[in-house]
Amino acid sequence: MPPASENARTNRPEFFFVGTHPAIDFANTLVPPPGPGIEFLRAWPDVIDWLAQMKLSKDSRLDLPETRRSEALKTVVELRQAWRDVLASLTAGGKVSDDFLMGLNGLLAMDSFHETLHRVGKKRFQLVHSTTQLHGHKLALARLLSSSPRQTLTTSGVAPTPARACSTSTTPQKIIVGSGAV
Repeated sequence: MPPASENARTNRPEFFFVGTHPAIDFANTLVPPPGPGIEFLRAWPDVIDWLAQMKLSKDSRLDLPETRRSEALKTVVELRQAWRDVLASLTAGGKVSDDFLMGLNGLLAMDSFHETLHRVGKKRFQLVHSTTQLHGHKLALARLLSSSPRQTLTTSGVAPTPARACSTSTTPQKIIVGSGAV
């Protein structure tokens, strides 16, 4: 792990990214003892910074009034702990629980959107996702979750990349859990 320099905004160490997927790096925003015992998400602005550095969102709607930040942070940290538990289970040969999936589906159901096809030139078109109506921690959770469901994490560590409307790639992508982090 690179040396941690202090972040002036919330006095937390700089983020480090060791996974090959945002979901892995999200789990690694906590490095508990017996390791160095680092909590990277100490305040709501840390969540916003992490999402921006992961290139998941720089949306101004992530900002919250001071009175709502503590509860928003708690929600994100609880999701992270549940995700860390799932990763531990998977690496031990277990499975993803139905309760975990139901919880994620409940979070995803908070958003409503639609998709439309837009013409690109005379012979092509692309699928365009509408703008979310979510704000604050609900938007943060939606951004985190939307980075993960497009791929399937398996106990073998290989995540097949599904074909998308704009891509025909089916090349497998490895998901690597950072050493000692999960």
